[in-house]
Amino acid sequence: YSQGGRLVHNSAKLLSADDIYVYVILYSRVISTMAKPSTGVSPDNTKVICHNGDNICAHGDLILPPHLS
Repeated sequence: YSQGGRLVHNSAKLLSADDIYVYVILYSRVISTMAKPSTGVSPDNTKVICHNGDNICAHGDLILPPHLS
């Protein structure tokens, strides 16, 4: 999941603001970028959704059941 999310994240950087006209849902983002906004995307238009107890969303390194659900 994280690699696919990273691919979409990096590809979006190549588009101008005028070219971004679709919704993109990232089901997972690389841990190091979770706290950083995507280039060209307003933080007002983003939302991070994590399950309670998801250690990856808490910047941990344990893949527990909440992360896989």
